[in-house]
Amino acid sequence: MIISNEQITKDHIELVSSNLRDILFLCLFSLYLFFCASNNTFLRFSWTPDFEIVLFWMFAVIAFLRVGDYLIQNWEEIRISEKVIFILAFIFLIACLINYHQIQIRAVPLIAIIMICGVGMDYRKIAKVYFLTIGFFLIVTILAASGGLITKLTFLKATHIRSYLGNISSTDFAAEFIYLLIALWIGWENISTKAMLIISAVTAVFVYYVIYGITSLICIAFLMLILIFKLIEEKRGARFYYLRKFFNGFAQAAFLLFSGMILLLTHAYRKGFGFARHFNKILTNRLLVASNAAKENGIHLFGTQVSMAGNGGSVFGPPTKNYTFIDCSYQSMFIRFGIVFFILIGILWILTTNRAIKIKKNRLAAGMLIIAMDAFSEHHFSELNYNFLLALPLALATFQPELKINEDIKLHWDRYQWKKFLLRHIPSLCGLAVIILTSPYWLSYIRTLSEETGITVNNGHGLKVFGLISGAIVVTVVGLILIDKIWQRTALHRLAKDENEPFRWRYLLYLIVLISVISGTMIKSNHIIKRAESHASPLVQADAAAVKIMLSHASGKVYVNSYPEVYRKAYPDIATSIFSGEDLARYKNTTVIMDRDYDSACFITRGFSYGEISKYHAVYTNDQKVIQALKRSGFRMKPYFSLVQTIDLRDLASKNQLEYSKEGLHINGNTQSLVHGSGVDLFGGNYLVIYRLKVDPASLRLNSNICTIKITAYGGEKQITKKTINAKKFSANGECTVALPFKTERCRNVEFLLSAPDHQQILIQNITYQKTK
Repeated sequence: MIISNEQITKDHIELVSSNLRDILFLCLFSLYLFFCASNNTFLRFSWTPDFEIVLFWMFAVIAFLRVGDYLIQNWEEIRISEKVIFILAFIFLIACLINYHQIQIRAVPLIAIIMICGVGMDYRKIAKVYFLTIGFFLIVTILAASGGLITKLTFLKATHIRSYLGNISSTDFAAEFIYLLIALWIGWENISTKAMLIISAVTAVFVYYVIYGITSLICIAFLMLILIFKLIEEKRGARFYYLRKFFNGFAQAAFLLFSGMILLLTHAYRKGFGFARHFNKILTNRLLVASNAAKENGIHLFGTQVSMAGNGGSVFGPPTKNYTFIDCSYQSMFIRFGIVFFILIGILWILTTNRAIKIKKNRLAAGMLIIAMDAFSEHHFSELNYNFLLALPLALATFQPELKINEDIKLHWDRYQWKKFLLRHIPSLCGLAVIILTSPYWLSYIRTLSEETGITVNNGHGLKVFGLISGAIVVTVVGLILIDKIWQRTALHRLAKDENEPFRWRYLLYLIVLISVISGTMIKSNHIIKRAESHASPLVQADAAAVKIMLSHASGKVYVNSYPEVYRKAYPDIATSIFSGEDLARYKNTTVIMDRDYDSACFITRGFSYGEISKYHAVYTNDQKVIQALKRSGFRMKPYFSLVQTIDLRDLASKNQLEYSKEGLHINGNTQSLVHGSGVDLFGGNYLVIYRLKVDPASLRLNSNICTIKITAYGGEKQITKKTINAKKFSANGECTVALPFKTERCRNVEFLLSAPDHQQILIQNITYQKTK
């Protein structure tokens, strides 16, 4: 058969056109993932309000082109199962649009339109794009947080330190790792089982030690169990027939099993069954929160708006009162997105799992099983920036499996291949090891630079921070690749004939340019560090006496959170770490110099003592030798945050529309009283608030009760204490100092208020509060 040039040209044009549509879709998908990721971290950028709407219509155009092209070319070959998924996907799109009209969540229709865009796409490309986009963004966020460029929250769960590292939630942060592992395993089928097991184990250690994400840790452990059985099969040639059969059935039934279980338990809890209340405790109030949401908002076909307030139970206040976030994905989809959405997405999920098993894509089936497990506890199932597998139903339905590739084939290298790989990449592997081992030092360097230059997200430099970190990563990767290229063409051409390539001088030229750029950056950075030394010298001098005592008596290490490199130049024994701030509370015999007004529950709960060492800084330490040495030198060390804190009266005047003068804040009767406070967050314990008041002595004879002091939390929803101040408390010249002790649990938005009777004028000279126990 002779093929004409015209036919070849036509086929080539169609191939190029198809590839361009693939590239366009994957680029848009990556952009959407980038948008979602930025909103889930403190590395936030400014996006146009209608960005998601514009993105939806761009995806809609791509979907129209891709579906039309696929149907035209493959209409006669489309299987019945494909047609079913096509029909379901378009019904799902209509349901999502109705759902959007009801609840105004723009991410919902994007799920459906991206799912349709996947038609004819290799599902592994989607997994790779997800891994590269989210993985890169995660690395940038972690480095930015570790370098002090963005907000880095830390809190305790029981006695375990949970680090956010730039993310808005530690559980969300942990969840990203399980989805990245699945994307890596699915996207790159040539990764051996042993390599994947090692990567999963390292990830599990990080998730446990740094984040302490229990649900994600369980999911990673389950993935490792699957990999271990797979490794046994490869090593011994065993064929776990019945185990595979059970696994396939479990994967197919996972969505129905887990969703049915949690919804039945929620219903039982609403009906008051005792066993459901027991499960509610195990599931940390997940049944209670969902039950309350269903009771208040009802269950609808196409969803309803539900008020979701998170972080209240886990950080401040009792969860039964303040935490309304529905954590379980199945409960969230059923209540918020409606019955139709829940049923359709469940059917599509089950059909996709069946398809994966049928074409022997066991990795994909295992990934879907793990995500279905994760959805029992976490809320990420319906979020594409986590659950990228929602984009796969049509991609997998139209995927044509290669006859030559079978996931059951042993994927491992012999000794010669490992030796060849190591020889080829010795420079880059050594370079990467050096970067990791020296990370405490260059992170300390970055923290000093960010503090001196003010280039942080909190100062409005989000895009600049992302650009600087991204640029540093790109330069590092390019540098390692160039070193490898030069090495391979000067050392390896003797080892094998296929490596006999001529030396290319352009690689050396690129490397010289790169080294010049890095050198210039280092010179500029050193100038900034020297400038920081002059700016921070008053801090170093003020802390000098305490620092010398701590360094001479410490049985562990001493760290500085502010201007670490400046302190290290003055005191070389100051230590560095990949961690900073409250993350250092995970260490024993540790001393950390922090800002004087930094109230840390992590340090105190972990047994650290607090003490002021200068007007700038305080120290948190659990090193008993340091504590005793500081006490002997006259420093006050307390097992709680003991700093006396002053309420900003100017801020109170602005919030309450009151007169403020040099003397203080002026109260004039009940209409001009202090009814709105500054709103501070307090950790549990005993406190003492002190009001310094002054009135006209003549008014003391007119009113027996001069004022009422009230302390509230949660914007006035909870009253902590209340006290009426009698005229007898005031001196002859009209002055009074009111010391009001109170005890509270951990709570938010605490306000120190004062009201007066009609025509009673009061001058508030000062309000201070201090923790006493």
